[in-house]
Amino acid sequence: LTSLLATSGVIAMIIGLAIQINISNIFSGIVINVERPFRVNDGIKIQLGKVFHEGKVVDITWRTTRLLTDAGYVLSVPNSVASEAVIHNYNYTEELCQSSVNIRIDYAHPPERVEKILLDATLSTDDVLKEPHPTCRFKKFVDWAAEYTILFYVNDYGKKVSCNQAVFKRVWIHLNRAGIVPPVVRQEVQTSQGIKSRSLDEASKPMALLHEMDIFLPFSEEIKTYLSERMRQHRFSEGETVVKQGDVGNSLFVIVEGVVV
Repeated sequence: LTSLLATSGVIAMIIGLAIQINISNIFSGIVINVERPFRVNDGIKIQLGKVFHEGKVVDITWRTTRLLTDAGYVLSVPNSVASEAVIHNYNYTEELCQSSVNIRIDYAHPPERVEKILLDATLSTDDVLKEPHPTCRFKKFVDWAAEYTILFYVNDYGKKVSCNQAVFKRVWIHLNRAGIVPPVVRQEVQTSQGIKSRSLDEASKPMALLHEMDIFLPFSEEIKTYLSERMRQHRFSEGETVVKQGDVGNSLFVIVEGVVV
């Protein structure tokens, strides 16, 4: 009988604790719905312990709040925890949303040139704000590459993920045109003076540019050859005027490397 009573006491304690936790979550859920620190579809950053998680609120139930994170997984947070956590709601403020992407480049390329190319690619991306100005920093060396971090701002948290993808695409285009190929893990022994990458001159050959541009896709190879033979390369310094609005001319400019404003 004593053992039975002791067991019953443990069960009662467990049930009581479970009920207490659920009641706490329920009341916290009521508080969240009344005070509305965040709503479904809001973009938030929440601190859980020492870790911050960012994402969009997809559901608020009587027990939990579910967050679709930028990494693509669903994070379920008990309402009792969410109600006491430090939360930054991007939809409740005019504050801009900062985003970042990491790019790895073969460390054979000078950092100054790489940073310029990455910044040019970022500035040419739609939805990336020109002010505050994007920045690019060399972050660290890894075993087979140099890692750079691009920081930029968007004015809507909902555009953050799509904007990151757009920046990656623009970076690929600019690196390709600059003759910089993605780094690869090397297992073989190198006996040469280094890895020979595609040069800028090769990447900017007229025929190669014509094949990469959508506007020239409908053209035949004969027409592309005709145009490529008449293309001329020009280099402009930073701040130099390329063309002015209202100028009369019959030329088409193709930007191989850099950005114009």
